[in-house]
Amino acid sequence: MRIARLSAYQVAVPLRRKIKHASFSRSESQSIIVRCELDDGTTGWGESVPREYVTGESVLSVFSQYEMLNAQSPLSSSWNTLPELHSLLQQWKLPELKEAPPEYVKRGCFGNAARCAIELSLLDAATRAMQTSLSAIFTHLDSAQELLQPQKSVRYSAVLTSMRPIKQYSLAALYRLTGFQHCKVKV
Repeated sequence: MRIARLSAYQVAVPLRRKIKHASFSRSESQSIIVRCELDDGTTGWGESVPREYVTGESVLSVFSQYEMLNAQSPLSSSWNTLPELHSLLQQWKLPELKEAPPEYVKRGCFGNAARCAIELSLLDAATRAMQTSLSAIFTHLDSAQELLQPQKSVRYSAVLTSMRPIKQYSLAALYRLTGFQHCKVKV
């Protein structure tokens, strides 16, 4: 198998309600959607949500990195098994941007959003072509063995954002009544 074509799209996803915190507020989320087509015609999709305040990336910086991808990248190689694909992904490095914020480069997180959408689209396409579940990749990763163990429950958290105090209190009470044990508070 080999990648025949990668296509990237910017998509504005409307949010059900406006999200507010100290940095800004938003009523839509800007996502990057990547379509990966393999040489056999199989297609896979991946998504990422670049956030300047998390990884230093913007939609523009992600597209800039995509434009710099070249045919000599490990992604241009072919593979036949999930372990071979995993090995290629481990070797793959995104092109560096000169204008990348140094504090995010130093932390090693600049490029994570750009990489995420491509990896997900490639893994989706590869597992579709192999007619296997995406979770099959975990059987080849020693560090992921814990993820393969049956769990008694699934951890899911609620979110509280900036809003009127009475609304925050009501929402927090509702979360508690419905059994949420974890809550992320956006300050």
